[in-house]
Amino acid sequence: MNTVKFKIEDIELLIERPKDDLDSLIDRLDPLDLDRKGFPYWIEIWPSSIFMCLWLLKQKDVIKGKICLDMGCGLGLTSIIASICGAKVLAIDCFFEALKLSKKNAKNNNVFSVFWVQMDWNFVGIKRSSFDFMFGSDIVYEKESFKPIARFVRFCLKPEGKFWLSTPKRKGTSEFFLLLKDHGLRYVQKGIRSVNNNNI
Repeated sequence: MNTVKFKIEDIELLIERPKDDLDSLIDRLDPLDLDRKGFPYWIEIWPSSIFMCLWLLKQKDVIKGKICLDMGCGLGLTSIIASICGAKVLAIDCFFEALKLSKKNAKNNNVFSVFWVQMDWNFVGIKRSSFDFMFGSDIVYEKESFKPIARFVRFCLKPEGKFWLSTPKRKGTSEFFLLLKDHGLRYVQKGIRSVNNNNI
């Protein structure tokens, strides 16, 4: 394992992650194997996660005491920041290894209030309209996941709730936003050029 130090605004965090980087794992893939469902994208801290952390800090007074869901929590960075902001956080990921490491990262940063749950958004195990806020970082990269994510958000979010998504602009991203609209959700897009962080 490697430990990486992140400074987000005035908060310093130590995040443990596997030694393997994503590029080395990709190099070892069979080029003929097109099935990426089990691929561990969670081992990286993506720029979108840093942006989400900055956004959550700006919304600190808004999310304090609110029930929040982190979709695809990965190494736990955004869940940890949301908890530090005073939110009541349920963090989900479909990979048990990610959740195990996320929980360890939270403990190492003196965060103990996050609930870590293994869950796939194709199989909802949550009561309808449970969350004030939901957020996800770089989770709309596979087209087949667009509809399940949109359905999951619509099912889990309170009628007056908000879903925050940080994502690179990719081919097909606009299709996801149209799906949100089809599921009765209004959306507003905000663009940024980059996130200034030396650890990315």
